Amino acid sequence: MGGWARFLALPFIAITPRAAAMQALSGLAPAARLPWFLGFALASWTLAGLATAAGHATMPLLGPALLAALLFAKPLSQAYGRLLHHHQGHDLSERRVQPPI
Repeated sequence: MGGWARFLALPFIAITPRAAAMQALSGLAPAARLPWFLGFALASWTLAGLATAAGHATMPLLGPALLAALLFAKPLSQAYGRLLHHHQGHDLSERRVQPPI
């Protein structure tokens, strides 16, 4: 796959599918990389959209303390991940990764 199909991948480059692709694509043949990436990215975005819709629908049912805790869940998970990598001896600033496509 190439040409116009690569344009389908552009919206996904700066999000979670790219992080997963950096680990998975090196084991795939070059011709299989774009289809894998698009399939994973579209599934990821679909699930994220459904989760967002569910969150908006249930938000009025939740208390202020729980809403505040949910607001900070993502930044705390990011901080924990960086701390974990640091303690395992990984330096995220020196990471060299090839583009997924």
